[in-house]
Amino acid sequence: MLVIMDLFIYSLDKKIFEGAVHSVSLPTESGIITVLPGHASLVTNLKGGQVAYTRDGTRNEISVAGGFAYIDQKRIVLLVG
Repeated sequence: MLVIMDLFIYSLDKKIFEGAVHSVSLPTESGIITVLPGHASLVTNLKGGQVAYTRDGTRNEISVAGGFAYIDQKRIVLLVG
C-alpha cells in the first residue's frame, strides 16, 4: 500500500482541491520540487506553472499563477492565485 499525504489547494475565493495524494510536484522560485510523504517541513513561494499530483495511480495537473506552499510530513497546503 502506498503512503499518502493530504493536499489542500485554495485560491482567495474558493477551494480548488482537497484530497489524499501519493506525490506532488510544485513550481517553486528555485525550480520544480517533488514532495513525498515524510518530506521535511518547508514554506516556499510558488511561481506560475503546473502543480502535478498523483492520486490512485493517475497523474493530474492544475495550473496556478503563483502563491505559497506550506509542507510538512503528512500535509501540503497551497494558497494560489
